[in-house]
Amino acid sequence: MKRLFSAFVLCASMSFALTASATTVAPAGSTLTPAQAKQLLVEGNMRFVANKQIANDLSQARRTNLFKNGQHPFATILSCADSRTAPEQLFDRGLGELFVLRVAGNVLVPTITGSIEFSQTFQVPLIIVMGHNACGAVEATIGGGKVSDNIAAIAHEITPAVQATKKSHPDLAGSKLQEAATQKNVELMVAKLKKNPELKARLEAGKLEVVGAMYDLESGQVTFLK
Repeated sequence: MKRLFSAFVLCASMSFALTASATTVAPAGSTLTPAQAKQLLVEGNMRFVANKQIANDLSQARRTNLFKNGQHPFATILSCADSRTAPEQLFDRGLGELFVLRVAGNVLVPTITGSIEFSQTFQVPLIIVMGHNACGAVEATIGGGKVSDNIAAIAHEITPAVQATKKSHPDLAGSKLQEAATQKNVELMVAKLKKNPELKARLEAGKLEVVGAMYDLESGQVTFLK
């Protein structure tokens, strides 16, 4: 019985420690390695999937601190503008922790690329390009048809992924083609960022990594691509 009680106390203390550490604001991005930053995102998404989100600090004190001392995000995330893919929620992070950019199809256009470059002002160690299943922007690109010039500009950026997917997998159609093209689109955007001259020095020094990811709308799980 004594051993059982001791084990119970140990488990309880470990659970409390995990909760306590989870509710604290993440360290400044400049103090983290890319692997450490990614781990914070992995853990946050695990909480989101398990419906065990923590109460991130949204208080007046936190807002005042960020205003006076500035932001120190630990990850830059380019995701689709889809209303179901808010990174702060699905990674369970709070104010000032993520530098988020959202655009249909998670494509790299000059303003988005420039914003990612700007995020390096804060020495952010990790950049994530995140697509998601059932992406409407990819579906529209595959379907073609008449659209506005602005939507056509988005489709133009996604078209190389669709073409590459059709070439490598001519047997795919429908939703399978859409999913494969969506992941290919993420991979191409990651490749572009890895060639960005403004990011080159930190990438070569191992202080920055660019990683692709896919988000599942139903399960809530983020899968990082290799």
